[in-house]
Amino acid sequence: AALHRLLAAIVKARHKWAGRTWSIDDWRTLMVSAHSKATNRAGEIVPGIEGEFVALRRSTTRMSVAELSSLIEYVQAWCA
Repeated sequence: AALHRLLAAIVKARHKWAGRTWSIDDWRTLMVSAHSKATNRAGEIVPGIEGEFVALRRSTTRMSVAELSSLIEYVQAWCA
């Protein structure tokens, strides 16, 4: 719930990344990817079924309490 509130605040502020605004789900993907990179747990980018690129990342529902807390702290620091 805490992560969702933070992401909702980013959306509500209409913060732009890469020249446009994004949904909560998009921001979650961006933040999980950035946090993974920052903590040396980068996921993989693989070719998709139709030739697109797909970023494979860890699901927040499968994160431990410690991992999710670290992600929340990362998002808070980014917002600051």
